[in-house]
Amino acid sequence: MDPTELVRDAAVAAAVVKDVSTLVKPLFENLRSSGAEVTHPELRLKCPDQKMEYTAGIELKHKLLRGDLIRLKIPPPEKFRIFSLVPYQPLDDAASITRDGVVIRRKSLEPFGETFRIEMAYPLEGRRSISSLVSTSSPAENLSSGDEELERYGLHAELKTVSFLRELYRHVRVEDMDVQVDVTVRDDIKSAISPDLRFEIEMMAKMSSSDRNEQRRALAYKTRHPRPRFRGDVFQVMHDIQEVFQPSKFRRFLSLEGPYRLSDCTRGTTFADFCMPLYIPQSMLVNSSTDLTLDEPAKDGKLTYRKSDLLKKLTKLVET
Repeated sequence: MDPTELVRDAAVAAAVVKDVSTLVKPLFENLRSSGAEVTHPELRLKCPDQKMEYTAGIELKHKLLRGDLIRLKIPPPEKFRIFSLVPYQPLDDAASITRDGVVIRRKSLEPFGETFRIEMAYPLEGRRSISSLVSTSSPAENLSSGDEELERYGLHAELKTVSFLRELYRHVRVEDMDVQVDVTVRDDIKSAISPDLRFEIEMMAKMSSSDRNEQRRALAYKTRHPRPRFRGDVFQVMHDIQEVFQPSKFRRFLSLEGPYRLSDCTRGTTFADFCMPLYIPQSMLVNSSTDLTLDEPAKDGKLTYRKSDLLKKLTKLVET
């Protein structure tokens, strides 16, 4: 298959960047029509940075070196660099990005022979562009042994169309690909917070409500029942519970197995069943990242949420 057709078809299949066929295909066509050979093409997707980096070796024949300028009519990249191989060094004065693509100055290349390396970078169009190239899953299972309760999530990330990509690129690398897990904590919070504490939290919310009728009813109740149902320090307990669900603290209840890194942990939506001012999440969103290549196109791992440890921590806070 012709290399330009491979680029076009792979672009449609992978949908890595918006209309990617208009990015890489003209580069191949420009170079090949000028008598250049393109070798060792590599594609690197940097997920956190939302960048696509493309590198390749090029051998510039005499036909290409005619005239003062080599004009590559491609969509302007964010970055374009050309390197000599002997000696290996960047030739930053040899190329410029223009509105029409890239311009390479012939005289800057002449002292370095015919073989060079090029690098260029384009922005990715968000997570959807990555998901068109990589499939992920994270099925959950509940485990219990004695007093210990665990939730375990199977982490899986896999490159799609590996054989097709292997025809097009010598190397493909997806860096820091996230597999997201939605760890539900709603029921754990419900079971740990006592009815008396819940009642006092709701009364506090009513006392500060913008509804004056709610305020009056709450004040009247407190006047008749000055002794609180919950005997502890409600404000301190509320603060301590919310601290447990700070991402840096919640990580203590998680563990990873396999070739994954815990990359990010954030609070999910607020628990609507609880009246304000207790802001606690219904779930915690946990991202575990890994790297994929053509040599290792699939990675499996496990994320474990130590549910019983969290329950013990919450119960201890409420009983203090």
